[in-house]
Amino acid sequence: MRQLLWIAFGMLLFSSSILSAGSTQFFFTNLRQMSMGGVGVTISDGDLALLNNPAGLADVQDVQIKLPRFLLGAGTEFSDRSSDINEFINSTDEDEQLDSLQTLVPFKSGIEANVSPIASIAAPQVGFGVFSGSLIFPKLYRKTSPRFNIDGFTDIAPAFGYGRYFDMFGSEVALGISAKYVFRNRILVSMSSAELIDAVNKGEKFVNLSQFEQSSASFDIGMLTKWTLDGVDGRLGFSLRNIGAKLVGDRTFENNAGLTVKESVEEEVPLLGTIGVGMKAKLPYVYEVLIAADYDLISEGSFYRRVHLGIEKKLYVFNLRAGINQGNLVGGFGVDLWVFHLDYAYNVREFGNEIGKDRVEYHVIEIGLI
Repeated sequence: MRQLLWIAFGMLLFSSSILSAGSTQFFFTNLRQMSMGGVGVTISDGDLALLNNPAGLADVQDVQIKLPRFLLGAGTEFSDRSSDINEFINSTDEDEQLDSLQTLVPFKSGIEANVSPIASIAAPQVGFGVFSGSLIFPKLYRKTSPRFNIDGFTDIAPAFGYGRYFDMFGSEVALGISAKYVFRNRILVSMSSAELIDAVNKGEKFVNLSQFEQSSASFDIGMLTKWTLDGVDGRLGFSLRNIGAKLVGDRTFENNAGLTVKESVEEEVPLLGTIGVGMKAKLPYVYEVLIAADYDLISEGSFYRRVHLGIEKKLYVFNLRAGINQGNLVGGFGVDLWVFHLDYAYNVREFGNEIGKDRVEYHVIEIGLI
């Protein structure tokens, strides 16, 4: 156990010396992670290890093939304020529509859609997969003269990785590395209330629409080691993701003089260093459960925003899950019928550096075969 503590201490020193913050992120989180508070360092194997901790590939025992897993989520703001939204869309009077918009202000929500993986294959020590993820953030603000913005993107990323066990400090330690290339299609929309009303009533295209492509190559590294304490089997792990990632592309737009201008667009992607611990424990009345905790070692954000806690209980073909993600309670369930999988999660994402300042709540469903 002492050797494991030295390994963990070394990971903390290494990560804290090189981490930096950036302006954007990649989102390929699967639904199991969402409902377990975002944990992933010690519970990811197979294709999920490619995105969370490539050292998990060392635990793959046989060939695993996955067909598309479809995920769709919508912010709770849409359902909570559906009557106001319908009133705005269905009204035939523009003055009434403006009143409805002012009633909706402030409005901020999100739509999430993933096919993750599109397809993947994992075998002992190696894995390959293609993943996609989309996020769209509609925002309505300024009550006196409402403005409507959309900020969204779709990412497609092929990834491959390798992981295996080594003997280190007298313990079996798995080390892994994975690489991914992300293709991003970005969309930005900014509209006045009058322009939004025209778009709804006349079916006109969104004005002030900016759409462009970016791409980024990066790689991840990770480690895992197993431990046993008082009859409890567990894992300790670390992952460092998005090494070398920078989204680069060109955007074409029309300036105030009516001329078409092309400019380079670059966005730094933050390194994400996470330490995690997981264990299978026996609790009174519920018997064996999986418990995991991750801590994000990033340079910005409060302590609570970096914490992820999750628990999972298997009951025959059912999986019951709960957790804390960035200070917010989350949860869900899954049904595994060998070739058919159905999962639900209530998830909360914090997009600001402080808890509650830029929060989006989601209801998410995932369906897949194999």
